[in-house]
Amino acid sequence: MKNSLSRTPTSTIPLLPAPQRANREPRAATTNSETLAERAEAEKWLDAFVRSRDEALRERLILHHAPLVRYLAVRFANRGVPLEDLLQVGTIGLIRALDRYDPGHAAKFITYAVPTITGEIKRYFRDHNWHVKAPRRLRELNLSLMAVREEIHRETGSLPSVAELAERVGVGEEQALAAMEVGTAYCAETLQAAFGVDAAGAERWSERLGEMDGDFEAVEMRQAIDHALNSLNPRLRRLVELRYFDDQSQSDVARLFGISQMQVSRLERQALDQLRGHLRSALD
Repeated sequence: MKNSLSRTPTSTIPLLPAPQRANREPRAATTNSETLAERAEAEKWLDAFVRSRDEALRERLILHHAPLVRYLAVRFANRGVPLEDLLQVGTIGLIRALDRYDPGHAAKFITYAVPTITGEIKRYFRDHNWHVKAPRRLRELNLSLMAVREEIHRETGSLPSVAELAERVGVGEEQALAAMEVGTAYCAETLQAAFGVDAAGAERWSERLGEMDGDFEAVEMRQAIDHALNSLNPRLRRLVELRYFDDQSQSDVARLFGISQMQVSRLERQALDQLRGHLRSALD
């Protein structure tokens, strides 16, 4: 007996993109641009804040160190996150540095603040900006590789090989490749995003999608019909297949079965009644 699912009735019954070389902002936008008087004034504010935890002094220190936050945030530009978001994350790091700073354990505030701000930005990339989650060690290694890649590119003017990247970071080539492959889960494109060299005539990813196959909707019904046909005795099943799959008339079936057309009609009604009952139970 042929599988009814294979036959169609004739009657109704789905490396982190390599960062581009960043357009760096002027280095003047750092604490190096402070005058000695301004730096001394900031140190006085900091000493007073450490003793009093005054909110007004805290706000003044945040504004004073905003250029430092911007300088550090720009170093992470062009990695799929708007600079404004990086500035906000960096400012959170600055606030944490202010709240945790202890002159008795750290020589200068800048020495303590820079790794705190940088760590906050790196943590943001690690934990909040991956569209598909990957092991943390590979995410962190991916970010390190991309930073080193950009550094070597600036130094030599050419892109480093995987072996060079792995050697600079201190990992094996296979581990470096695995981390770079994880980078593809970093930033997903929308279906409306354009691609191609010519932006004016570029296609959108949505235009490359295939159309929905209408047969998918019939899969469940086909399976139900197949089970229902298997519930019939062999004679009734053969009759239904001849009538509804092979498009035979009742007269043709009567000749094949050696019975009258009236008997075929009666058997057909009996078979259809049994099929309806089986399908009703299966689909309820």
